[in-house]
Amino acid sequence: ALVERIGWRDALAGSAVVGVALAAALWIVVRDNPPGHAPVPRITTSPIGLLASLARVLSRRQNLLVALISAAMTAPLLSFAGFWGVAWLMQTKDFDRPAAGAVASLLLLGWAVGSPSAGWLSDRLGRRKVVLQLGALIALLALSLLLYLPRLPAPLLWTLFLVTGAACGSMSPHSPWRAATTRQARSAPLSASLMAP
Repeated sequence: ALVERIGWRDALAGSAVVGVALAAALWIVVRDNPPGHAPVPRITTSPIGLLASLARVLSRRQNLLVALISAAMTAPLLSFAGFWGVAWLMQTKDFDRPAAGAVASLLLLGWAVGSPSAGWLSDRLGRRKVVLQLGALIALLALSLLLYLPRLPAPLLWTLFLVTGAACGSMSPHSPWRAATTRQARSAPLSASLMAP
């Protein structure tokens, strides 16, 4: 809706301004060593040490499975929300472009809520694998209902978009990588997984 009112260039410029303001606020507010907490020891490494850590991470079968699961749950979500979800909603559900864009955005909103919620739940239960498996199953069921049921009432459609996004959020990359790697080698796979999508 905003793009239709002010044009895509102004909308993109406005998003950039908000992003820069948010980055500045984080730079000012967030501290590596908050007052009242013990300083976090820094681990320094050379580029060769970083490559050795990355090689160690890639040599473990568990890490490759985590990467595959992350890709399998992220790719459908991002491709549907970002590439063809709007066109699909317009052609199959007779939405106009602004409404289709808003509904497709519910996937990302669900993801934003589902990722930290899944992390909290897996920490509380102490069982990351169960939360990941349950999220994958729920995402598969919700996305299947979206794609294969022809006539869905609008509230159910919106709910399924939110549920699909939240369930895909169960693969939040930090938790599986943290569990599958040593402390010294965590930053390499985490960085790679965040940049890959």
